Amino acid sequence: MGYDLPPVAAGTKVYNVEAGNHKYARVFKDGVNKPKSPFILRADDIKGLSAVEIAEKYALPQIPDKIVYLKIPRYTFRG
Repeated sequence: MGYDLPPVAAGTKVYNVEAGNHKYARVFKDGVNKPKSPFILRADDIKGLSAVEIAEKYALPQIPDKIVYLKIPRYTFRG
């Protein structure tokens, strides 16, 4: 795909994480950022929260107005 750099900066600590049997989501502000980003969270952690509450809980720079749900294999992935 034309990438010539490693996926993380030199000296960055990388962890293997078990995704488990959880549902994951991304939140974003349409026109400001995109649904495709490295920031993901468990859907259960935002269930029932308003957009303002989500922004406050995760210290987001803007109040999200969109949410997308992800399908992540329950096997190990790098994070």
